[in-house]
Amino acid sequence: MKTKFFNMLTLLSITILFSMVSCNNDTKNSSNSNSDANNNQTDTMINAETITPMGPQPTWGPTIKPEMLAVIEKLISYQEKPVEELSAVEARKNHTPTDAVMDLIKEKNIQVPVAKVDTTGKDIDVKGGKIHLRIYTPQGNNETLPIIVYYHGGGFVIADLDVYDASAKGLSEQANAIVVSVAYRMGPEFKFPTAHQDAFAAYEWTIKNAASIKGDPKRI
Repeated sequence: MKTKFFNMLTLLSITILFSMVSCNNDTKNSSNSNSDANNNQTDTMINAETITPMGPQPTWGPTIKPEMLAVIEKLISYQEKPVEELSAVEARKNHTPTDAVMDLIKEKNIQVPVAKVDTTGKDIDVKGGKIHLRIYTPQGNNETLPIIVYYHGGGFVIADLDVYDASAKGLSEQANAIVVSVAYRMGPEFKFPTAHQDAFAAYEWTIKNAASIKGDPKRI
């Protein structure tokens, strides 16, 4: 069960790794996903394919790619309890697959190209408070674009916009669409149906304000 859990999480990790490293291999800049703003820097870039696992090919994953196995090994190396054995507060302190990917990027001195999208932040009013939206817009495009309202994973309990930042960027760039990523309030602090109501409120905000973010309200 734990192996399947790690393998499932690592699908996200590899998506992040290759969306950041492979999609823009002609760019020599890097981005910081810990805020709504993009930060640039230059460095030497190596191919993501140079990432290799420490151990042998596992019997449970005979076709697993070496990059994915390396991320799983890094995730296991933190020696943390699986989230299903922890409280929500404890689970949020665990390293994430994104952390594993980013640590490998640092260790291997991989330069991460900047996604060709701009990011901005927006706080909106919802029932009982406010939530934050991170809006990703493809660069160099003056036409009205379709919109993706994106709800990050984590079972409405863990993870956040930063953990799923690369996924949202990849969607925006590759689909040539505006992505509105929603920081809904999570349980157990905010009990059901708060997260669902926040998610729907963000969708309604997107419909009403599509034009203000250069989006098409008929293509959401």
